[in-house]
Amino acid sequence: MKFLQALSFLLFASLCTVTALPAFAQTQTGLGTYYADKYHGRPTASGELYDKFKFTAAHRTLGFGTMVRVTRLDNGRSVVVKVNDRGPFSEGRIIDVSRAAAEQLDMIRTGETQVRIEVVNGASAGPSSSGAVSSAPQQVPSRPAVPQAPNYDASNRDLSELPLRNFGGQPVNSNGQVSGQPAQPG
Repeated sequence: MKFLQALSFLLFASLCTVTALPAFAQTQTGLGTYYADKYHGRPTASGELYDKFKFTAAHRTLGFGTMVRVTRLDNGRSVVVKVNDRGPFSEGRIIDVSRAAAEQLDMIRTGETQVRIEVVNGASAGPSSSGAVSSAPQQVPSRPAVPQAPNYDASNRDLSELPLRNFGGQPVNSNGQVSGQPAQPG
């Protein structure tokens, strides 16, 4: 019995030690890319809609809400972004940044570049004052409203009031025939 208690204690202590280790080294270097504009307004893995005008990023393992400084290695520009998505899933890439972040890093033309990322929780997302090439104040572009998914509760809705339609969107009767068309023999 004492053996089982000792074994249980050792197992518990080892699990506590493992969970205390960081899941991600505080810095990482590799290839950074940015999201294509076609993803603007689409949901991310965190449930937020992707907004190309916000300073956000996708990372494979960092928790949602983690603040990360991304520094372009060849020009020293840096920006702080919030992780709100998963990816990139292409070999060799370590982070996908939003278009706003890519503009601050001056990577729109190249589309990808070598970057260093550092976890900096407690910072706010946006252009970084350290490492910025320009001394002029950075302005975030005004942005159009991102369409929001409607908050709709259909739990009490009587579906019999909805018109029947086929896959082409044409109204059909209860037999599945397009309304106004003669019945097919059959």
